Amino acid sequence: MRLKRLELVGFKSFANRVCLEFGRGITAIVGPNGSGKSNISDAVRWVLGEQSARTLRGQKMEDVIFSGSDGKKPLGMAEVQLTLDNSEGFLPIDFSEVTVTRRVYRSGESEFLINGKQCRLRDIQDLFTDTGLGREGYAIIGQGQIDAVLSVRSQDRRVVLEETAGIIKYRLRKEAALQKIEQTNQDLVRVADILGELDQRLGPLQKEAEKTRRYQALGERLLLLEQDYYGLELQRLARSRAQLEEEQAELQGVAGTLAQEQGQLEEAIARLDQRLHQVTTDLEAGQARQFQLAEGQNALENTVNVKAERQRNNAQRLQSLASLSASKDAQLEDLQGQRQTVLAQLERALEKCEEAAGAADQAAHRLKERQDARQRLRNQLEEAKDEFFEFMRSLTELRNFQRNFDKDEQALTRQIKGKEEEASACAVAVKQLKAQVEEIKALQKAEEEKKAGAKAEEVALRQKAYDLRQRTEGEKEKLRHIQAKSTQIHARLTTLRELDGDYEGYSASVKRLMQEGRHRELILGTVADVLKVPQGLELAFEVALGSALQNIITPSEGAAETLIQWLKDKNAGRATFLPLDAMRPSRFTPAQQGALRMPGVLGTGDDLAECEERFRPVIQSLLGRTVIAEDLNSAVALRRRLQQFSRIVTRDGSVVYPSGAMTGGSQTTRTSGLLSRKTEISKLEEALEAQAKAEKEQLQAIEELETALSSIGKRLQELSEQQVAGQMEIQRLTQVLEQLSRDIAREEQQHSGLLQEASQLDQAREALLAQAETAAAQVEREEAAEGEHRRAIQELEEELQELEMEIEAAQDQLTQVKVQLEAAKGIAENFRMQLTAIDRQVDEAEAALSEAKREIEELHLAQATLAKEIEAAQTDLELSKKSRADLSAKIECLRQERDQIQDQLKAHNNRLKQVSSELTQIERKLYRNESELKLKAGEEERISELLEERNLRPAEVRAREVTRPKGELKKAIDELREEIRSLGMVNPGAAEEYEQVKERHHFLTMQMDDLNGAKAQLHKAIAEMDEICRAKFQETFAQVRAEFSTLFTELFQGGKADLCLTEPDSPLTTGIEVVAQPPGKKLQNLLLLSGGERALTAIALLFAIRRVKPTPFCILDEIDAALDEANLNRFARLMREFSETTQLLTITHRQATMESADALYGVTMTDEAVSQIISVRMKQEG
Repeated sequence: MRLKRLELVGFKSFANRVCLEFGRGITAIVGPNGSGKSNISDAVRWVLGEQSARTLRGQKMEDVIFSGSDGKKPLGMAEVQLTLDNSEGFLPIDFSEVTVTRRVYRSGESEFLINGKQCRLRDIQDLFTDTGLGREGYAIIGQGQIDAVLSVRSQDRRVVLEETAGIIKYRLRKEAALQKIEQTNQDLVRVADILGELDQRLGPLQKEAEKTRRYQALGERLLLLEQDYYGLELQRLARSRAQLEEEQAELQGVAGTLAQEQGQLEEAIARLDQRLHQVTTDLEAGQARQFQLAEGQNALENTVNVKAERQRNNAQRLQSLASLSASKDAQLEDLQGQRQTVLAQLERALEKCEEAAGAADQAAHRLKERQDARQRLRNQLEEAKDEFFEFMRSLTELRNFQRNFDKDEQALTRQIKGKEEEASACAVAVKQLKAQVEEIKALQKAEEEKKAGAKAEEVALRQKAYDLRQRTEGEKEKLRHIQAKSTQIHARLTTLRELDGDYEGYSASVKRLMQEGRHRELILGTVADVLKVPQGLELAFEVALGSALQNIITPSEGAAETLIQWLKDKNAGRATFLPLDAMRPSRFTPAQQGALRMPGVLGTGDDLAECEERFRPVIQSLLGRTVIAEDLNSAVALRRRLQQFSRIVTRDGSVVYPSGAMTGGSQTTRTSGLLSRKTEISKLEEALEAQAKAEKEQLQAIEELETALSSIGKRLQELSEQQVAGQMEIQRLTQVLEQLSRDIAREEQQHSGLLQEASQLDQAREALLAQAETAAAQVEREEAAEGEHRRAIQELEEELQELEMEIEAAQDQLTQVKVQLEAAKGIAENFRMQLTAIDRQVDEAEAALSEAKREIEELHLAQATLAKEIEAAQTDLELSKKSRADLSAKIECLRQERDQIQDQLKAHNNRLKQVSSELTQIERKLYRNESELKLKAGEEERISELLEERNLRPAEVRAREVTRPKGELKKAIDELREEIRSLGMVNPGAAEEYEQVKERHHFLTMQMDDLNGAKAQLHKAIAEMDEICRAKFQETFAQVRAEFSTLFTELFQGGKADLCLTEPDSPLTTGIEVVAQPPGKKLQNLLLLSGGERALTAIALLFAIRRVKPTPFCILDEIDAALDEANLNRFARLMREFSETTQLLTITHRQATMESADALYGVTMTDEAVSQIISVRMKQEG
């Protein structure tokens, strides 16, 4: 088989029809990037059944249709035709040439054809399955297949090998089989469910069918007797009604007892709720007190611990002081010994000083005589010089004073000003600090007020939270009452709806017709369904209409005839039908209507009743001549005035007939009729809606209260945090105030000192001004006496020079003696200093010893005080523990009482629920009995009306003579009716339904057997397919593995490669890993190779697959793009080798690949963005 022709129109960029003819060998399709050459391979994929728009490089399948360009409108259809030469029978189809066509329209519709005949996509996929040409095949190799081989996921490589092994069809069949098994399992579950239901129905239906056949036989016999004994039947109905009324009375008594018990339980629950609330409140208070005692106990324990710690510290200090005292005693004893030694040495040194002093005194006396003379002379000279010096100093000072006066005055002025400025700055600082003090005090006061406000708010909120909890409990109690009431209403409403939906109170024939789904389009409803009467007049209308309430309204006479025929065919009883197109209104004349205008007359039935307009003729025919009166007197009065009426019915159900007959009286129990039931349903629905609204409002109120409680809780937490933060802020502000007070005192002291210094400097400046005036006069006097002073000094200096020479000799002798004396004095002074130091050390040791003894006495007193305080605290702690234990016992008692109350509440609630359920069941029984009583009454009325319709009076029928004795007939009728009554409720269609259910049960049983058999066959087929797939896969894997190793070595001219199974023990699910070792490299995973090496390895694997299972043709879509020139040449040689057995179509832009081709197609893109084939070049053969 080979590829002969490919035609495209409207596919992607090929807007115009293009036809490509393919010969044997290699055909290359070339063209610039973006020209659309890869669209050719996409077209082949698509026509062979590809369903993934992403694989076709789109988002949805409509993307393959030419979308238009600036110069060309979009097309509405894409079509691809692929023609194959099948002369060798490669495809499993009896045609030598196969043309596969696929079309897609923008509407989303698709068409598939094989040789011009329409088929399914599945048919095309099945045609190419396991040929290598399918959508999962390997006949088209593009970047997707290269990526699959190079994928990290080993499962992606397995898919390629599955197609090679030819197990794709088995996998598809297995998937289909598994789907069938799943569907079979679902069918089995459904059939089993249906059979279960049918099994439950078969037994009861069989019994009902037998009972129905018995009932029908008895009914036929009874019908013959009832024609003569309507009167006796009326008597039987009366007896039956009396029996039901007696049962009603008994049930009402039980209901009253249960209602009384229900009330008692509700009162008990209310009392228990109140006690539970009180116990809960006491328990919360006890727990709060317990928390306070725990805090007090912790505080006492902390006090005991702190004082005990202080005792231990004092004991350690006493021990330290005792050691210190012993050390000081030893030190004093040592110092006394040192003092005695130094004192003896001092005495010896003083004796030597006295000897040296005597010699020094003698030399000093001699020197002193000369020195005294010199001194006298010197004194004179000094006095003269001093006088002159003082004179000159004074003169100089006066002169300097005069020169420095201005400078000193300015300096003093600056100093005074500086001191005053510093004092002013200090005053400003003091003022600012005092202002800060006031601000801090204000902040502190504000924090105190804020803290007090938070505390007050906390108290108020806690009280409010308590009140809200009380209100919440109250609202929840109201909610429970509302929900209980809603439950009662809902139960009653459910019962009435069930009765109404089951057409309870209707005759068996009407009930069956109304419940039969196939007749819905023929039935518009019963009279009771379409009629709405004023509130309070339900009884009047029920009496007026009687059994006519069960009449069935149909759209036409034909529908009524169909339904009557169905009743006959099914032997389902009798019913009255009211065709809308045949009903004729029966109303009073205007004159008669005028007679109705009198007191006590409410109107005609059709005027008072409401209905849809289309049902108005029915209501007029039934009630047009029926008058509703207020009471019996009004009805009797109206009968005398009115002629030709059907009946007059009063509000309480009394009836006045045209003949003058009257029906009325009282009933011991009021049975609920069809109209009353509908009215009650409406009222209950309104009541239930009101209860739901009340419950919603109550829930909203509770939610609002709980939200408010939650908000209060959050606010209380915020207030607690706010108070703690406030206290911390107050403490911080107090510290700031203390620091500011210290700063103010410092600034005020500095301010006072600066002012005092400024005053002193000002006084100095005033004194300086006075000195300046005195100095000016004195300078003039001193300058005149300066010469005399200088001459007197010169004479005294000459006399002193002569005396100095004499003194120098005496002084040398005295110096030697003094050196000896000073040495002795130094030694004595050293001993005195040692003695002084020892005395000082003695004083210090004695003082330390005295201080230690004083501290020891104080610590002994403190220890005694701490012992008393610890004893008192421990006493308080024991009392606190006892109080806490007593309180814990009380709390436990309260918890037990609370648990007991909750258990009692649970028991009472359970009993209340049980009583409510029993009461609801009794109410349902009462209602059913009421309905049955109503049915009996309606049957009496129906018999009377039936006699009247036949122009017979009940009294005449009762008096009618018969051929058989009356007693015998009555006994026969009673026996038949008793036998019929013993049968209970009878389903007229039970026999037919039983046969249908039995037949369906048999059919489903056989179907289940067939399904189980089919399921077993499918499992067997799957096992066989798994075995085939396992064998084929393992065989193919071994072949491809060998070919891959060989091809790899050929393409890389060395190296080695291998395929490995990730799960060798699971060939049906295992993945495939590729390892390769190009020449000169280590064996490694495919992902670690370079891009070119990976591409060439992938090509080796794909061509190895083709060696194992060749395909008739193969399309290569730019798989040579990543190859360098050397690898490209090896790839070209490989293509030439494969082209001998396989037709190759390659899409490329590489020169070496083009040169290997036997034919070339060029693809270009026109200005209209349309791809076209511009040239074909074929190699010359031969």
